[in-house]
Amino acid sequence: MEALVRGPPRRPGRPRPRLRAGPARLICRDGKGAAAAFDAASGRTGWTSPGFTAGPDDLQGIQELPPESDGTRVFVPSELGVTGVDAATGTVRWRHRLPRYTGLLALTYAKGVVYTAEFAMTPGTRMSRSTVVRARRASDGHELWRTAALPKPQGPILTGDGRVYLAAEGGGVFALSTKDGSRTASAPAATCFALLRHASSVLCWDLEQRGVRELDGRTLATRRTVAADVRPTLPGPVVGADGVLVVPAGNEDASDPVDHFLTAYDWRTGRRLWHYGAPQETAGLALAGKRVLSFGAYALEGRNTSGDVNTLRRKDTPRTGSGTGAAAVHLGQPVYLGGALFADTDEGEVVSGYAP
Repeated sequence: MEALVRGPPRRPGRPRPRLRAGPARLICRDGKGAAAAFDAASGRTGWTSPGFTAGPDDLQGIQELPPESDGTRVFVPSELGVTGVDAATGTVRWRHRLPRYTGLLALTYAKGVVYTAEFAMTPGTRMSRSTVVRARRASDGHELWRTAALPKPQGPILTGDGRVYLAAEGGGVFALSTKDGSRTASAPAATCFALLRHASSVLCWDLEQRGVRELDGRTLATRRTVAADVRPTLPGPVVGADGVLVVPAGNEDASDPVDHFLTAYDWRTGRRLWHYGAPQETAGLALAGKRVLSFGAYALEGRNTSGDVNTLRRKDTPRTGSGTGAAAVHLGQPVYLGGALFADTDEGEVVSGYAP
């Protein structure tokens, strides 16, 4: 089995990078707004751009969100604010610092607009907290609108059909107009750990409930539940253009060495297609064309969405050290580009290799 190749560090800053693919290049960033580009084929460093200047009372720059891009600009999230960077040169085109005691919870791009969810908490009053969703013009960062205070969201914010969707941490799903941020629909009783978009629907899943619920994209009314025989777990379900829904679930049998399973369903009919063991300590799941790609603590696996056992391919994760003292490297969520896989590590490095 072929292991991924460890590459040189790509560190605009110490915090763990997150990756975004661009035309033949990858962009990584730290938690304070710095970013760097490198060639996807050779690993050679291209441009770098500076981050925010942090004062002694600023936050620590810990940020898990990946950059977004429209192909011309890269939108770099950080704990301190958002930066728009020229994708070809790294030149900072615009930058907006968050207010004090405010953190960036989510960022997404769609149709010339960058949307952010910003969470504020007043020191000393834990219950005094609010979230604002803000829309900025991608070209120059100009603010188009912002909402009044909303419940704190969890998971990503999504866009589609002229709406912005978010799931609230305490329960409920909301749809906002992309035109002005006004609320167009809500489902107060819905409990969703995170949301997905597929065709005209919003998909809702939760760690405490079985199945994946399909919500109407316009009204947020529940249409049906698919995969009602399994309870999803992290890293969460995925659904692709070919209409296959793949749901990760933990194994309730603690004596079984297989601790996670992947179960696939035909999204249109809800019919169960296949059910296989997943890599131990499954931490990542993605679809790339007709391939289902998953990774865990020790291995990465890929198979066709058809479930054909003959299409299974497996690779070991990179190791540090040698012999009995070797330890598996913990990978972040990979980026798949042209049959290759790129992932960041806790040590601030980027590893690459052919996707299984």
